[in-house]
Amino acid sequence: MKSNNSTIDASGLSVENKLAPPIESPTNRYYVLFMLALVCALAYMDRFVLSVLIEPIKDDLNLSDTQIGLLTGFAFAFFYAVFGIPIARLADKSNRPLIISISVGFWSLMTVACGMSVNFIQLLLSRIGVGVGEAGCIPASHAILGDLFPGKEKAFAIGIFQAGGTVGILAGLILGGVLANSVGWQMTFIIIGLPGVLVGFWLWLTVKDTHRTLNPISTITDDKLNFVETIKYLLKQRTYRNLMLGLSLGAFGNYGIVQWLPSFLIRTHGMSLEEVGVLYGSVMGFGTLFGTLAGAFLAPKLIAKDQRWEVKWMACCSIVVIPLFIGCFLVDSSTLALGLLFIGVFTLSSGTGPSFAALQTIAGPKMKAVAVALTMLTMAILGQGCGPLVVGMISDILVPQFGEESLRYALSISMIILIWAAFHLFKASSTIIEDSHS
Repeated sequence: MKSNNSTIDASGLSVENKLAPPIESPTNRYYVLFMLALVCALAYMDRFVLSVLIEPIKDDLNLSDTQIGLLTGFAFAFFYAVFGIPIARLADKSNRPLIISISVGFWSLMTVACGMSVNFIQLLLSRIGVGVGEAGCIPASHAILGDLFPGKEKAFAIGIFQAGGTVGILAGLILGGVLANSVGWQMTFIIIGLPGVLVGFWLWLTVKDTHRTLNPISTITDDKLNFVETIKYLLKQRTYRNLMLGLSLGAFGNYGIVQWLPSFLIRTHGMSLEEVGVLYGSVMGFGTLFGTLAGAFLAPKLIAKDQRWEVKWMACCSIVVIPLFIGCFLVDSSTLALGLLFIGVFTLSSGTGPSFAALQTIAGPKMKAVAVALTMLTMAILGQGCGPLVVGMISDILVPQFGEESLRYALSISMIILIWAAFHLFKASSTIIEDSHS
């Protein structure tokens, strides 16, 4: 006898049972999480290895700083952002592991192509290819994890996934430096890129898209929405609008720090390039890694009691880090500055998993990847595109008054935007329950 909560269709199965996602064994779920975290690590490794190869590339190819700027910034970020949404839309309507596998293989081959480049144009096109390939990684991965790990488990899963990216950054910086000294920058790209081809093939063989969530209480029929309608639907949600704005404004402040802090440590604290590489890299890398893991384990406990903590966690973190980062910029002790930076990075990184998990919570069943991609587009434009530029402009304006110290005050002023980010995040937390799809 069926319960009142189930109905029978022509196939003899209850609608409730047919709509429920397949029950995945813990072993299989965590295997998928491991594979996606590995993919994320490879993505960030291939993305950041260029930063430690800049000088030998510049010398060998006789490049200007402007050309280097194109390779490290625009060539990757613009195409990564633009291609992210259409690839995410494709992933929402087709086989997501296949999309990720193709993406991994493509960007890995483009990384290998970077190592085979003998002039600026070839390297630029290869770098664009890396950006296009990586555009298919994070949105589709988040969508899979959002289905595999429901409810409070989403924050844990996405936190572990993001931690994989941090491991990739560390691997790219360390391996890139070691390999470049022994085999040169071109062979370094080739060695770094080849493993991704194998991982992409293995993921295609072993990870199947059998766990896509179908939500019987969804207020819209996602299958019938075209691309523009999907974007309109997402932007009509108060929670999504505020969450996207909050994360993007936060990225504005964060990328300003990431881009300019090495120069700040050299100008203000007199560090050498070697010291900056070791100390700054360790603080940012381990602070991000430990913070992401802490958020992955602690946030679900709060979310289980109140779902609003999916967003409120990052809102609170955005406020807490303001005095920490400003203190980092203004203190005279380099040791204290790095200590404050570590605490700030740790704190802010702990909110990454919960806030991206919230995107999965509020997106319709077949628009999860697009929800992530659209957010990452705005984060790329406001964060990578505008954050470092505005800090540099403020620093130039302050030079007549503060000279070489202008950068520390420009960075301090830029932290004001985190208040604006927190405002939108708190607003998003107030409506997430009524906008929730899972």
